[in-house]
Amino acid sequence: MDRRKFLSQSGKLLLVTSSLFVVGNSLASCSSDDDNFNDGYYDDGYYDDGYYDDGYYDDGYYDDGYYDDGYYDDGYYDD
Repeated sequence: MDRRKFLSQSGKLLLVTSSLFVVGNSLASCSSDDDNFNDGYYDDGYYDDGYYDDGYYDDGYYDDGYYDDGYYDDGYYDD
């Protein structure tokens, strides 16, 4: 077997193998049993530390009626 034919066949084999690897990984990542939200990742208690439960955002700053003047109720943003 000459060197040129060997390199050509090796290149084709490498291309087919790489293509199958990429397609296989793509199909595996899109499988129906891929459920990242129910695997416990977000159940680690990070947001349950009470940081936002201190009443800082419950001070009524935005409840003073300033934003209830109807300025944004003109239909301009209702597209």
